[in-house]
Amino acid sequence: MRLLFTFLTVIIFSSLAFGQTSEIPDVGATWVEADFGMISMSLPIITEVESDTVIGNHSYKKIGPGYFRDSLNVWYARTEGDTTDHLYYDFNVALGDTVYPVNPFLDEIERAPYMVVTIVDSLQLLDGSWKKRIRLYYENEEEGNYSGNVWVEDIGTTRGILRNARMVGIDGGYRGLVCFTDANGQLLFEQPVHEDYGWIEYIYEDCYWTVGISELSDFGISIYPNPADQNIKFDFKNPQKSESLKISIFDLQGREVKSVQIATVGEVEISVDEILTGVYLLKLSGDRLSHTQRLVVRH
Repeated sequence: MRLLFTFLTVIIFSSLAFGQTSEIPDVGATWVEADFGMISMSLPIITEVESDTVIGNHSYKKIGPGYFRDSLNVWYARTEGDTTDHLYYDFNVALGDTVYPVNPFLDEIERAPYMVVTIVDSLQLLDGSWKKRIRLYYENEEEGNYSGNVWVEDIGTTRGILRNARMVGIDGGYRGLVCFTDANGQLLFEQPVHEDYGWIEYIYEDCYWTVGISELSDFGISIYPNPADQNIKFDFKNPQKSESLKISIFDLQGREVKSVQIATVGEVEISVDEILTGVYLLKLSGDRLSHTQRLVVRH
């Protein structure tokens, strides 16, 4: 009887954990990656869901160098100007399956010839939710080495959104995902700090982009909401300590899309109605203040 109960529990848990559809995150979601070497690590590599777009008959999300869409637990990707959707992640695979993922963002030599599913289990995210985790492995007979990856539904992989197969890092190391935050800025995944990589901690500051209400306590300034729909509000609680500020909004290519000068008295609003849905950088600059943060515009 106990064996039957355990068996039924596993079935019920699996249905709850894996019964949902894997979807590409919304605009504003962020992956922070780095190249982990044996003795060093690269600067952070930040990739974001920048915008929604329609190509042909499908809706896509602009992520880094390409466009992604999902359908029935499968993610597809294409590069800028490409007319073909490539199978990128397939979260329907089962134990023992052989998959042939294509990464259009890498050179041909970096594409895995095949990958075998060795483990299918679940990963608990920092918000308490459970996501399907797929461990893949392959042997590159020509190079005489072994490699693999770990896919996580709704996130991509533990090596970052753009690394669906393998990716060799610096110093013979590897490319790894440091952390992932959703469109609302909630931290959902953070790579554990291995004892051999204690110096990874300095990069974690890039995992905590300001969202919600940003408090600049030294100047008594609150900035909200973030994500923003129609307006951004600046609440100056201590005007005697503040100053006239220039507010600039830049896209991720560094182009200025809006710039206004505001007086630091009371509550000030600026409109973002004319700015397209996407991820931007909001910069405040004055004689005694320089502050830059991520801004998500979502209409």
